[in-house]
Amino acid sequence: MSFILNKSYIMDNSYEIILRLLQNALWKTNVGEIGDCNWQEIEEIVKKHVIGSILASVDRDADIPKTIRDKWVATAAYQMVYNHRLIADQDLMLKILSDANIPVVILKGVASSQYYPRSEFRPMGDVDFMVPREDYEDACKALMANGFILIHDRSETERHLELKHNGFTYELHRFYTVSNDTKYAERLDDLIVSNIEKSITISSEGHSVPVLPPLINGLVLLQHINHHLERGLGLRQIIDWMMFFSNVIISDKIWNEFHEYAVLTGLGQLEYYVTSMCIYYLGLKSSVGIYNADKNECYELLQYILTSGNFGKGQEAADSKVSMVLKRNRSILQRVRMMAQNGNIHWKETHKHSLPPAFAFIYQLVRYTKEMNKRGISIGQFGSMVQQHKKTQDIFDKMGAKVFAKKSTVYKNGKYEK
Repeated sequence: MSFILNKSYIMDNSYEIILRLLQNALWKTNVGEIGDCNWQEIEEIVKKHVIGSILASVDRDADIPKTIRDKWVATAAYQMVYNHRLIADQDLMLKILSDANIPVVILKGVASSQYYPRSEFRPMGDVDFMVPREDYEDACKALMANGFILIHDRSETERHLELKHNGFTYELHRFYTVSNDTKYAERLDDLIVSNIEKSITISSEGHSVPVLPPLINGLVLLQHINHHLERGLGLRQIIDWMMFFSNVIISDKIWNEFHEYAVLTGLGQLEYYVTSMCIYYLGLKSSVGIYNADKNECYELLQYILTSGNFGKGQEAADSKVSMVLKRNRSILQRVRMMAQNGNIHWKETHKHSLPPAFAFIYQLVRYTKEMNKRGISIGQFGSMVQQHKKTQDIFDKMGAKVFAKKSTVYKNGKYEK
């Protein structure tokens, strides 16, 4: 390992050890001497990032306590059983749609696991899938007629329908891409939809699964990162992308074709930074020599992802009160307005009297100050957290990542709009 993580940002060397173990599990690199470390902290981080099943395959001679290794082996065994059960249930969904003559593709999930050395390395969660736009309603009706239960109210701007069957969650997407730019959202979704009937069939756990052609599947995985990045995501989603790249982008010709798609859909800069980060710090090898993004910025991105945990659960615990104030908004005016609105909600007196917004703002500022004191966050610490937030936002800007404060697009009445 050629880098040392910033001790002021990350406690001890837990993250460095996890990255070394990941590289060994995925690429069979040398773990090296581990030495003293906090294994309880390491185990907590591994859980947040949902990567225990991957680390179960670390070389047997690596200096890992037996109790920790046994936990990871048990996680891998559980994941293998769970994945098999889910894919078997998924078969029924695919058969129902096939019988109704509705083409379908699985997104993420099994479509990601095909790139891993072993399928249990990739934990399965919800089943995301998509059908042609004109078959969306018929697909919903066919599934509900065969025991799938709709678990939320319908909406004209819904991104997907959420259905339950045998304890598993299925998300039937009406549109997939979440972006600030309507033209990018439309281009990527058009690529996905137009390739549903060009799907390829892969085998997973002995089951046949229809997935998108490789390059379009790669765009889906990249957009998955874009969708969750600003609110935090985990190493698992980054590893999905890295394993795709390692298995599919194996020549300049393939890279050129994929790069055209990435630029067309507004994902070019994000792909450049995320792939550079994977090469610098996660052991990814590339025959394409263009991945030389600023190493310090990639390191900042890595730190953000490591401390976020899976879909931001770790990050929420770390800076929820900062996020409450900042709300991913960019301007001072936006923050002032938000605090005045929150103050108006929390101060009962504003509901009895017609008080100026400034009073609500001051009231909310006092509330935040008390909350920070209660949690042991000093003004100086808060200032540092704000600066870190700004630095992260600057990196997001350079990557062209979606920014929540700029509003997202939805698919409505046959077109994309904010």
